[in-house]
Amino acid sequence: MAASKGIKWDEQPLGQMSDKDLAKRLQVSPEAVRMARVSRGIQSCVNKSKYIDWSTQPLGLMPDAEIAKKIGVTISSVRSARATRSIPNYREYFHIMSDFRLKKLEKGVDAILKYLNIHPEKDA
Repeated sequence: MAASKGIKWDEQPLGQMSDKDLAKRLQVSPEAVRMARVSRGIQSCVNKSKYIDWSTQPLGLMPDAEIAKKIGVTISSVRSARATRSIPNYREYFHIMSDFRLKKLEKGVDAILKYLNIHPEKDA
């Protein structure tokens, strides 16, 4: 199929962009691009990992999908990085923080009531 289109595969950016995107550009199937790339011993650009400094990412402070989109990686990469560092996901984190803040608020209210010498009746 690709040979009939007269594609000069050695002049194409094989492995520098996704097979799917190159196939679309050349108007061939992604499989044709993959076969041309593999037969030349060229790795897929998808398999090339890029360095991410996860310590600078807002893991757990925003949804994994948003972080993934922002830095151009898969959601599973973000999830894995977060789990490796024992950071709860976005929903869990804010649930934990809400509980923490609520307990802190309750302690503050109790302190104010004690200071004002107000003793609310407790249920027996």
